[in-house]
Amino acid sequence: MNKNVTICVLVLLILLVGVAYAGEEEHASVNAAVKAIENIYRLFLKMTLPSSLDQYYINSTSEVVGNDYLVEMFKMAGMMQVIAEDMQAGEFTNAKNTFNAFSVQYNNVSKMVPEWKKYFDKKLVAEIGKDIDNHNVSETLADIGILGENVCAKCHRDNKPQVWAKYYWKDFRTVNISTPIGNMSWPAAKAIFVASSFDGATINLAEERRDAANQSAERFTSMFSNVTKACDSCHTTERRYFVSADVVALVDQYEIEIRAGNLTGAQILQGQIGEQCMRCHITHEGQQRMKEMMD
Repeated sequence: MNKNVTICVLVLLILLVGVAYAGEEEHASVNAAVKAIENIYRLFLKMTLPSSLDQYYINSTSEVVGNDYLVEMFKMAGMMQVIAEDMQAGEFTNAKNTFNAFSVQYNNVSKMVPEWKKYFDKKLVAEIGKDIDNHNVSETLADIGILGENVCAKCHRDNKPQVWAKYYWKDFRTVNISTPIGNMSWPAAKAIFVASSFDGATINLAEERRDAANQSAERFTSMFSNVTKACDSCHTTERRYFVSADVVALVDQYEIEIRAGNLTGAQILQGQIGEQCMRCHITHEGQQRMKEMMD
């Protein structure tokens, strides 16, 4: 069974599951359609990357650039740029020598991931060689531009986000946070201790329950301190939002205002803290969700 037939069969099965699901839920036709589309998207993400790519990333580390495939790609890209520079400088012999090496490299890289051979245009590469032989600078640069934008960039657009998600992005589920009951993974700790105490303070402030709000705020500020330490497991440079010094000061002042009985002032500070939480969500959550769907 070829790949296209396999995909069609899987999509059909997912839709059938969605139909079955529809008979059991209120407004089920809409819910089932949404669920089916989500499953199709997850399946699409998993199938977009060929398994032959795994061998080049087997010893790679998240956020660290360095694997056999990428090294060869960088070599190829560097040669292409040197050709453009030499042609503009009128160094036609050097350009031709570099092109010969580039042509061999291009051919070799095209074979590293067999499923991606369709992205390599060897005819266009041959045209660049002819342009160099004719000392035609404008045509050489034009053809290199076409190769870069219509060929190389197409592969990048189609595959880079999934490659980054699978091989480069760190997984929040591996980040631990200290909690009152011991270390927990980020998602669990955030839901059980961080978000719950923050939301609890919000409700208690709105209902003017000062003591309860104070207890929630104390739990939140304590957990916020642990969150700032957990961020260090990924970040080695100073953070300029969410856990930066100005936001830590906001959190400290937030607890002070509640203790002083200034609930209105505390609510204003809580809104500002919430904006910083959202900045972290916007920065990281989309990547994390995509990574989870790539599993």
